[in-house]
Amino acid sequence: MIKYSLLTLAFLIHIAIFAQDTKTYKHEIEIVTDNDFFVIYNTSDRNYTYGISGRYRWKTNTTNYLGALFKNKQGHSLMAGINIEAYTPNYLDDGTKDDEIIERPYAGWSYAEFQTNYIFIKAYFRFGLEIGILGQTSQAGALQNYFHEHISKDEPVDWSDQIPNQFGLNFTGTYAHDIYSIGFMDTYASIDASLGNIHTYIWPKLNFRIGKLNSINASVGSKNGLFSDNEHAEWFFDYGVGYKVSFYNATIQGNIFNTNLAKPETQINHYIFTSHAGVQYSYKRFAATFSMQFNTGEFDRTKNHSFGSLKVLYRF
Repeated sequence: MIKYSLLTLAFLIHIAIFAQDTKTYKHEIEIVTDNDFFVIYNTSDRNYTYGISGRYRWKTNTTNYLGALFKNKQGHSLMAGINIEAYTPNYLDDGTKDDEIIERPYAGWSYAEFQTNYIFIKAYFRFGLEIGILGQTSQAGALQNYFHEHISKDEPVDWSDQIPNQFGLNFTGTYAHDIYSIGFMDTYASIDASLGNIHTYIWPKLNFRIGKLNSINASVGSKNGLFSDNEHAEWFFDYGVGYKVSFYNATIQGNIFNTNLAKPETQINHYIFTSHAGVQYSYKRFAATFSMQFNTGEFDRTKNHSFGSLKVLYRF
């Protein structure tokens, strides 16, 4: 009897461990490329012209100070990443230096980011840190010209008058909560915020999804794919609108501690309407998303801006 009981107990433990190991993955790698090249009706680079990111996420059971505050959290993950972003005026269409045409200065922003992510029943919360360099040392201009020379065969771009070098530090946060869901469709609200010498803003959004969905606390679309069931595929269309209140943007305004504004303060548009539309797919180890972002201009006289974002993810 004891022998059979021990065998049964061993079998149940084996099943429990196996189920735990295979239900969800613990690690995720994400590669992202943003580019206005994805917009077929764009004939030039402008504003946020490209971004490249690499991120690593992992689930953890360790509890830090913030985690101790969230007694009802359902899960916890961490993220580390590296990013490079380039911002340019509309240099291909317009050869003039007239302020009516040249909308913003050249700016490169390269940074490392770290995030801690907490999952709740119908919500998630993230707190993060961005540390990097804005200016020539970011190598955003050099990377763009390398691409033009060796891949796209375009003319090199003169980045000599870009925003000067400065150290950058931003504290970031994101909160999202489900509003309504009926299985194949849901609506949720989110708010992004940043406080720092590169970006300081508040960005509320309202998001809609339709298709085969995981809840936002376990969806690839909300960067929570590590908490989804391995066997549950996701494929859906999502759309969102937002209103970004930008208090300071060093890629336009320069160093916040100096009076080196690239444009007069009266020309800068601090209130930006945003929207996005995209498709998302996720199953087992692999996921991919593609979305288009549409923004109003960073200056009152500039054109609206749009770019595409492609993400590929692998979990293990």
